[in-house]
This record gives sequence, structure tokens and C-alpha cells, in this order.
Amino acid sequence: MINWLGVLAILALLIFELRKSNKIIVLLAALMMVFMPWTRFFTDNWERNFTLALFAILWLLWRATKSKVIYFTVFVLTLFFILKFNSIIGNRILPDWERTLISDGKFFEVVHRFSDRSVFLPFRLRPLIFGNWIIIYDLIGRAVGGIWPDKFMVVTGLTAMIPIITGLIKYRSFWLWILFFTGVAAGMLSRNPDTSTIYYLLLPPIITWYSQGWMEFEKWLKK
Repeated sequence: MINWLGVLAILALLIFELRKSNKIIVLLAALMMVFMPWTRFFTDNWERNFTLALFAILWLLWRATKSKVIYFTVFVLTLFFILKFNSIIGNRILPDWERTLISDGKFFEVVHRFSDRSVFLPFRLRPLIFGNWIIIYDLIGRAVGGIWPDKFMVVTGLTAMIPIITGLIKYRSFWLWILFFTGVAAGMLSRNPDTSTIYYLLLPPIITWYSQGWMEFEKWLKK
């Protein structure tokens, strides 16, 4: 039963988001969502299913109340569990830096090699331009690459991308984007990020965009 908690919680979130929509729209959106690939993920992993259910319920409460406390709770828990399920946080609730991009010695070797070969720059400028800070730039680049729709298609499937992209275009919420971008960035901090888990745990904001897309279709049909 616990394997279906996530599905039921996400369905509840969808119904809430589409509460003012036509029943046919709600039914079509729910049917498409149920057949998305994510419903077959982690069927034997109660931790991930329970975590998704918790996130969906808290996200629903935030959408209903706009409480900053609830949003902050969702934000912190999302980052924590993305880091945990990517093995960056261990049993002692402390980061394991050996599993992060920061510990990738090859990355720094390449940076230092560029520094050594940049003879066109003054010697004292090379450590500043080709310093270890470049890893921050690399992480931001990985996070930006990770938020493209083709990346989280792994959990939504191709067909659902139409309403999701429509929702992304029409519904530009800062709070959705900050949670989504930061969550992806946290997952990409891992040397070997588990993208399926990252986007699985970020399904609540994705479903909000998905719902907004369906509401746009409904408006179009009424014209």
C-alpha cells in the first residue's frame, strides 16, 4: 500500500490544482498522469515513495495557504532528501564530500593545466582567473542544463511535456523556479547524480506546471 502513497498524494495535488476546471479536463489530466513513467519508479522502495507523498502533501498545503513556513519546510526537506538519496548525506547527517563534484581531482587538474598553459596572461592573474572557484560556475552550468524539459522527461514521459511546457511558459512563479533549480543543483552536486530520483522528488512543482498547462488548454477550448 505504501508504494501507492506517492501516486495518491500527487493525484490529490493535481485535483486541488484543477479544482476550478471542467471535470473532463481533470479526468484527462489524471489519466495521462497515472500513465507517466514515474508511477513505475521505485515500486519496491518505501522511503522514496513515502518522501514523495510527504512532499506532495506539504506542497498542496503551501499552494492552499501560501504559508512561508510550509514553503521553507518543503524547500529544506527537498534539498536534504535529494542530497541523501544521492549519497551525499550519510547516516550521520553530514555531507560526504568524497561523493561530490568538489572531490573530483580530474576537474581541478584540467583547471590547473589551463592556468599553466595560459602564457598570454600575467602570472599573478592566472590563479585568479583559473582558480578553484570555477567549480561553482561548472555546478551552475550543470544545474541549468538539468532544468531543460528533456531532462525531466524521464519521469513525465513525452506526451505530458506539452502541458508542462505550456505551464512553464504561462505560469512564471519565482517560488516554483527557486525550489526546482536549487533541487536540481543539489542533485548535480553529486559526482554521479541520480537524475531519476532528483526529478521524482521534484514532481510536486512539475505537477503544478502540468496543471497550469491543462488550464491553458481549457481556456483555449472555451474560445
